[in-house]
This record gives sequence, C-alpha cells and structure tokens, in this order.
Amino acid sequence: MQAFLNKTPFLRFLIPFVIGIGMSLLLELNNNVYWIVAAGYIVLVMIYFFLLKKRKNKLMFGFILHLFFFVMGAECCYLHKEVNETRHYS
Repeated sequence: MQAFLNKTPFLRFLIPFVIGIGMSLLLELNNNVYWIVAAGYIVLVMIYFFLLKKRKNKLMFGFILHLFFFVMGAECCYLHKEVNETRHYS
C-alpha cells in the first residue's frame, strides 16, 4: 500500500481533503470554529517556517501539508453550504 501511495501522490493529498469534507458534514460546526481552526493553522505554518525550517523536519512538513488539505476540505464544505448564501431564505 505504501508503494502505491508513493507512486500516486495525488491520493495522499486527496485523502485528508475528503476526510475534512466528511468531518465538516458530520460535525456541522459553527462559524467561530472554522475561524479558530484557520487561525491555528496559520500560526502552525508560521512556527514551522520561522523556527523549524532550519532543521529540515520532513515529518512536520508532511503533517502541516496534510492538515492544510484537511482544513481546506472543511472550509470548502462550509463555504458551499446553502445557509451561507446571501439569497438563502432564512
């Protein structure tokens, strides 16, 4: 399985994205949680680039990259909810 994922990196990025969509649909969190998660992600990226970049930590970079796709999946699902549309009747 690991050899297959190494040959198809698209799947390695697609899996966290799909899990983020699933978690967003399953949990149905409110607006504040999405902003907190996005802000936490930005802080984590800043910590990586300013403090850990010098050490070439591949594991941390992979974690941040997978977390990015997870957050993007959740945000994509949140942004496309009908309730958030300006023309929604409620």
